[in-house]
Amino acid sequence: MQKIVLIVLVVSVFTACKSQEEQSASTAVETIADSMQTPEPPATAGKLAATATDEVEGKEGKTISFTYDNNASTVSFELDGKQVVLTSIEKISDMPAANGRTYSNEEFTYNNKDGIKLTDKKGKLIFEEKQ
Repeated sequence: MQKIVLIVLVVSVFTACKSQEEQSASTAVETIADSMQTPEPPATAGKLAATATDEVEGKEGKTISFTYDNNASTVSFELDGKQVVLTSIEKISDMPAANGRTYSNEEFTYNNKDGIKLTDKKGKLIFEEKQ
């Protein structure tokens, strides 16, 4: 009887160790497979990326970093320590090219038709891209 109990105990320990070893190997294989996945390819020509960032130097030497969210039709940037978000009148489905879109809010208007220009609602030029 003692031999049977001892054999059952040894078999259960061996089975538990083997199961844990298989689980570790499976996790290692999944980790390797995850690291080998190819990244999403960049947007094809003529198609806008979902988001993009552009650092632009102005005529006065000031640089502003613009972040475009093409899904939401917005452009955001920091101006004098304040985060500004402007919304485009044109939707991406109506105007797939980024150039020529107009963005605005209650304080500012942004247009990038012939270079980036940022004006206040009174028409005063706040920022103009250095050409």
